[in-house]
Amino acid sequence: MRTIPHIRIFLSSPNDVTAERVIAREVLAALNDDPFITSRATVEALAWEAPASRVLMPVALTPQQAIDRKLARPSETDAVIVILWGRMGTPLDVTAHGLKPDGTPYLSGTEWEYLDARKGAAQHPDKLPIVLVYRRTDTPPHPTGDDLDALSEWVTQRKRVQAFFKPFRDSVTGAYRANVNEYSSPDDFRAQFTQDARLLVKELLELYSAPDTVPAPEAFPEAPPKIQWTGSPFPGLRAFSEDDEPIFFGRGTETADLIKRLSQQQIMFVIGASGSGKSSLVSAGVIPMLKRGALADVAGWHLVRMTPAWDPFEQLRHALLTSLPDTDPPPTLILRQSPEAWTRYAETALATDPDGMAILLFIDQFEELFTITPEAARAPFASLLSAASPQIRVIVTMRSDFYDQALPYFEAILRDASFTLGAPSPIALYQMITRPAEVTGLTFEDGLAEEIVAQTSGQAGALALMAYTLDELYTTSGAHRQLTRAAYEALGGVEGAIGRRAEATFERLTATDKDRLFQQVFRELVTVDERGTATRQHAPLIIFDAAESDLIRAFVDARLLVTADERVEVAHEAVFRSWERLTTWIAEAQEDLILLRQVRAAADEWDRKGRPNFLRWQSERLKPVTDMIARQQPSMTPCERAFIEPEAERLLHELDSLATAHQRRRDIGERLATIGDPRTGIGVNANGLPQIDWMAVTPEGDLDIRGSRFPIKPFYVARYLITFPQFEAFLMAPDGFEDERWWKHLPAAYSKHKMATAAAQYPNTPRDTVSWYQAVAFTAWLDFKIREIGGFSRFVVETHNGTSALGLNPRHWQIRLPTEWEWQWMAQNGTEARKYPWGAWDDQPRANTSEAGIAERSTAVGMYPAGQAACGALDVAGNLAEWCLNSYEDFEVATVDPKKQRSVRGGALNYFRNRAATDHRGRFTPGDSHVGIGLRVVMAALLGIAKGKQ
Repeated sequence: MRTIPHIRIFLSSPNDVTAERVIAREVLAALNDDPFITSRATVEALAWEAPASRVLMPVALTPQQAIDRKLARPSETDAVIVILWGRMGTPLDVTAHGLKPDGTPYLSGTEWEYLDARKGAAQHPDKLPIVLVYRRTDTPPHPTGDDLDALSEWVTQRKRVQAFFKPFRDSVTGAYRANVNEYSSPDDFRAQFTQDARLLVKELLELYSAPDTVPAPEAFPEAPPKIQWTGSPFPGLRAFSEDDEPIFFGRGTETADLIKRLSQQQIMFVIGASGSGKSSLVSAGVIPMLKRGALADVAGWHLVRMTPAWDPFEQLRHALLTSLPDTDPPPTLILRQSPEAWTRYAETALATDPDGMAILLFIDQFEELFTITPEAARAPFASLLSAASPQIRVIVTMRSDFYDQALPYFEAILRDASFTLGAPSPIALYQMITRPAEVTGLTFEDGLAEEIVAQTSGQAGALALMAYTLDELYTTSGAHRQLTRAAYEALGGVEGAIGRRAEATFERLTATDKDRLFQQVFRELVTVDERGTATRQHAPLIIFDAAESDLIRAFVDARLLVTADERVEVAHEAVFRSWERLTTWIAEAQEDLILLRQVRAAADEWDRKGRPNFLRWQSERLKPVTDMIARQQPSMTPCERAFIEPEAERLLHELDSLATAHQRRRDIGERLATIGDPRTGIGVNANGLPQIDWMAVTPEGDLDIRGSRFPIKPFYVARYLITFPQFEAFLMAPDGFEDERWWKHLPAAYSKHKMATAAAQYPNTPRDTVSWYQAVAFTAWLDFKIREIGGFSRFVVETHNGTSALGLNPRHWQIRLPTEWEWQWMAQNGTEARKYPWGAWDDQPRANTSEAGIAERSTAVGMYPAGQAACGALDVAGNLAEWCLNSYEDFEVATVDPKKQRSVRGGALNYFRNRAATDHRGRFTPGDSHVGIGLRVVMAALLGIAKGKQ
């Protein structure tokens, strides 16, 4: 059996090109799977850090002696690969390693290995080992800060590299004496070395094979080896991931530059336009290189990936638990309040790891901090990211149109650590198009790749459009292993592919209300900031109903939406620009979407801070929210619905709490008057008449007042005192105040006597400064008007409790002032004889009496629901005293004698609690009007003289 040669290739370099060493090992290892090589030779990379040839470094030996003891000397191998950039390495000890032939010390172990290889080649009959030298041409990162020693060492190392290469050219003529393979980035090195390694093995095979088995030059395939890849080598609208590195091309220079910048900065902002490939650069370019050791001072990484979303602190904590599951990240509240907790956590989490380990925090879609995250969380999160730690590096990707919003929080960082990702050059675009196809065995029809470059180059967001088009092109014609122009044109080219696919997907939906479903779904997936900029946002799948979920599945299948972790989002913002239906809808709904985003952010902050009232929006601001919700019908969380509860409803709920103070109750009444009091029973109806909430007083019995007994039959009483607008309806009606009919039974001197100006004129305050005569005229007008429109016949449906249980014929009823005995019976709840309408006095805010201390002002009606009577009537105690129908001395109800005082009950606005008792009697001259007196009406039996003497 023929023995195939074992080819050993030595890797020599200092530690600033660790990524290139890893790439070289990967390329050489892959040669063992190359169909041309696998049957003719085996290939081994000799590298001291490789797992298979790990070198023990005892203290008694220098590093170079340890390597020499374990590995074959370079001169004993088949080939030596030397890679240099900004460092030559540590000089060798003269005692241990001697001097160079010219009598000077070796610049480093790399130089010793290089010279040993050259010496071996000079003495070997076949000039082995073959020596290839690679030099990286971009400027290596220099130390930052004030460490002059580090800066001096950086300069020294660069000079040593220059000294190493000085003999490669004639100092006089400039002619090359030795060849150098120059490259600009690790990605460029991979491309060159992949080809060079195969050529190197070819040349070695020609040396080792028998003359009759040497392959002819044309038999050696020149195309690069194809990788094993399933499916499309183009990502569509999704970003490249770390797993996509084998098909990620065209950003090698940017990858190298960003890594250099990261070596000098703790945090880097990658800034570019939407669709410029920021996420792909970091995921498929930078992260794989970092894991290969591209930062010489970091031995390994824990990758933590997140987006800010609604709560960046919770997102960070969740990402840490995912990436470092055996650690205990600080609680969200601690992360928010103490940025130092983040750095202390890193120290603790890495304490048991090998030296040199670090955390790489990758925050993608950072613009979410300004579109979704509540404003109150931005500054604390900026402080957390700004907390310096040598064990943490941060890479942030952010759309360039949010740069100005980030400046207030990251001004110094953005000045020093911004990496602007521009549009790729036509050459880079060509690589992005053709190289993934090449390595996966696809071909383009002649001229098609160039045509796609021409249509893509220089266009905003073109990368996303191009990637989606190529993915669609693969789906259409990739099965034949050739991507054709006919398929490309059928897609509509780069500009039309996304839009056509989206519209076709929409048109295939069979739901009859698909326009509504479209709006319902995308309303949750699009957020628009105050500048009108549309961005993506996640939405939980659980909020969508079955029909909406069907639409989502259709668009996921079309790769226009993506789902992960039970959430859904638009695959790329290019969809916003390319799908006319969506673009038009966003433009039309822009203001609503902006407002919806603001509502959600404000609700989140309100909830996070314990739901304080001062953070809730007032009615003026909620009105457009109500209109927006009516138009858009977005899904709202319970928290969001609670946040946008109408202010009037919130205020009325606040009144129900006994913790609400008197002053606050007065303010609530005034606020309700300003924004519109939604309660019934305080205004006028469509007929311009007072709309009364009638409360049933059903107990029957007899009431004794100063030795007189009065029988009480069931009746209805108004929930509230007559309000200013209700009485104003009487004053303004053509057949109201000026109509003689309402005054004909009253003394001429008091007929239509001038109304005094009300002290309180809010739409929900009780009408004050009304004389008894004016009150009687009002009730006569109201009784007539209600009968005129058939109000009594409809009374059964207008009552508060929905039924008329009194059994009275409407012809026997009358709207009028209450008698004292009716009023007291209602106030004390019949035979229960309550001292106050609610029971015993308990110093709780139940009535506006002098104890309230609110400057002897009437409040709006109904500000004390805890003080209501058993039947539901409010302000029976407190606020204004109420005219009663009867005279004070003899209880006469038929007399209109101006000399006889009329009874008043309740109130006590200007008095202490004893005058608010249900049995307290007051009196005033009927022609007088007083700021502390108003009226309440009843619907009860017709009365002539209704007193009874025992």
